[in-house]
Amino acid sequence: MATRMRQLQLLTAARQLAAGRDLQFLATALDDAGLPWALLKGPVLADVVFSRPRSREFTDLDVLVAPLQVDAAVRALCEAGATLMEVDWDHVNAARTAELGLTLPHGTVLDLHWSLVNLGRTRDAYRLSTRDLLDRRVTRTVAASEVATLDDLDMVLHTALHACLSGGHQLRWLLDVQQCLRWIDRTPQDLAVRAHHHGVTVAVRAVLDNVVTQLDPTCSPWADALAPGTAWNALLRRISRRSPPSAPSVSSRTARSWYAATRPTTAASAHALARTARLSLLHLRRPWPAGTPRAASLDDAGYARWVEVARQEALHDEHRRPPQSR
Repeated sequence: MATRMRQLQLLTAARQLAAGRDLQFLATALDDAGLPWALLKGPVLADVVFSRPRSREFTDLDVLVAPLQVDAAVRALCEAGATLMEVDWDHVNAARTAELGLTLPHGTVLDLHWSLVNLGRTRDAYRLSTRDLLDRRVTRTVAASEVATLDDLDMVLHTALHACLSGGHQLRWLLDVQQCLRWIDRTPQDLAVRAHHHGVTVAVRAVLDNVVTQLDPTCSPWADALAPGTAWNALLRRISRRSPPSAPSVSSRTARSWYAATRPTTAASAHALARTARLSLLHLRRPWPAGTPRAASLDDAGYARWVEVARQEALHDEHRRPPQSR
C-alpha cells in the first residue's frame, strides 16, 4: 500500500510539473499574440486559494479568452505547437458549446473557453460577460509563472457556479468553495452584489447552503448575504439533507440532477431538469473514440461555424450588458 501511494504521489507530481511547463508555453503563445486571457480553476485554486499549497490535484488547464478572439487564440496555440483535439462539430455547434480541447506539447489537455458557462441554453440564463471578466482580471503567481486570473470575487463565484452546474454534490467541489470563502478578503455583501450582477445568485446560494450543511457551518454568513433564497433553494436544501455526498450512488445522482438544473427562473429550471432527467433515464453516454485522440483541422467547416457562434453571441451580449459592478 505504501509503495502504491508513493507511485501515485510521483505520478501526480510529474503530471503537475508537465502542466506547469505547458502553462508557460500557452502564456507565451497567447501573450506574444497580444490576446487577453485568464487562467481558471484547478491550478489557481491549488496555488493561490488552498491553505496548503499544491494539496489540490488538477489534471488539465482551463483558460478563458474573449469570444471575438477565440479563433486567433486557437491559431496562435496551434502555430506554437499545440494540437486541436478531434471534435464532433455537429454536437458542439448544436449545443453552442463555448469550449474546445487542445493538447499542449508536454501532454496536458487545455480546455479553451470563451464563456464560463459551457452550454448555450444554460448560458442564456445568466449575465456573465467575458469582456467584463477579462477587464477585471488580476495577475497571480501560479506554478512559478506570473499569469492572469479572474479577480477575487469572480473567481469565487465561478468556483461556486461551476460546482452547482456540475451537480453541486461532490465533497471536492464543496471543499473548493469552502477554501475560497476562507481565503477571500472581501465581505459577504461584496459577493452578493457581484452575484446579483452576474445573475448567479440562485446557483451560488444553492452551493453555499450545501457547504454550510455538509462541510463548514462557519460559512453561513456568506450564504445568508445572498438574499433569503428561493423556493428552489429550499427544495435543494431538503434534497441535500436526504441525499448527502455519502449517500448511495443512485440517490446522489438524483441530487446532482436537481443541482445541475438550477437556473435563475422557474421555467428555465423546469426545462433543464426535464432534460437532465430524460438523459438520466436513457442512461445516455456519448461514445468517445478509442485510443489517442486524433487532431482536428482548423479548415473544417464545423470549426468555422463554431467561431461564428462565438462571434454572434459576443455581439448579442454587447446589447444586453448591465452596468459593471466593481
